[in-house]
Amino acid sequence: MGDAALLCHSPLCAAISAHEHGAWVAMLEAAPFEERGGNSHFTGGAFRFAFDGVDDLIAVLPSLAEEDLVDIDFGILLNARGERYVDEGANFHSHTYAKYGAEIMKLPGMFAWQVFDAKVSHLLRSEYRIRRVTKAEAGTLEELAAKLDGVDAQGFLRTVRAFNAACRSDLPFNPNLLDGRRTQGLSIDKTNWANPLDTPPFHAYHVTAGVTFTFGGLKISQYAEVEDLYGRIIPGLYAAGEMVGGLFHHNYASGTGLMSGATFGRLAGRSAAQFALALEPHAAAAVPDATAK
Repeated sequence: MGDAALLCHSPLCAAISAHEHGAWVAMLEAAPFEERGGNSHFTGGAFRFAFDGVDDLIAVLPSLAEEDLVDIDFGILLNARGERYVDEGANFHSHTYAKYGAEIMKLPGMFAWQVFDAKVSHLLRSEYRIRRVTKAEAGTLEELAAKLDGVDAQGFLRTVRAFNAACRSDLPFNPNLLDGRRTQGLSIDKTNWANPLDTPPFHAYHVTAGVTFTFGGLKISQYAEVEDLYGRIIPGLYAAGEMVGGLFHHNYASGTGLMSGATFGRLAGRSAAQFALALEPHAAAAVPDATAK
């Protein structure tokens, strides 16, 4: 592509776009052969996307099993003081996991415990069943409190008792939608899927924050051109995908990074093709203007 350098997390979208706009494209991949293929390699070719609720998933993939649909926090999250610190039922897991991970970073010791009872343990995702999890189990809340490493046991018991007393029972529990089954009167209410923790055995899982991506990156123009520290365009340099900064800050929903990569990948490819072909006067006329709608 001439002297145009293309840096993007979704290179295929950029390459396709550049090719559609008349440029020759060479794609280089440094990964070992058995690990090539990017996101498609690690998801088995599955397509991920943002969604509003389980009904959206069923409409696209009606064969999904029940264990594939449940992806929600049905219990409570506790910090070292034994206190809840977020609304665990604000939305589906795909809409909250990045934000709640950031909240853990603010906690003493940067850890939390998720607590569930037997009513919902069968709804937990498969990742809760791997050998590497740090798990506590007990037949009573008092016994469980003593097993939560780093947590104030009395604070935990006060929190659970207050939570149980605040759970409304006038709405049915429905794990497949925002069911409105909530607590009432707490400093931080749980707004969906609020069930009292009253059915043993009780399970707790030690959790901390993980890295999705940095949420930072390069500043680009509306045509995916990389800007320098002074806001000036760097000729021939384009970026897309997670390399672009300024898109996510307070939260990230599953699938939106792929949409970003596809969108800015196509913009980057088109702009790179224009740049490269502009170096060849006879070919430049074949490329549509990037500013055209």
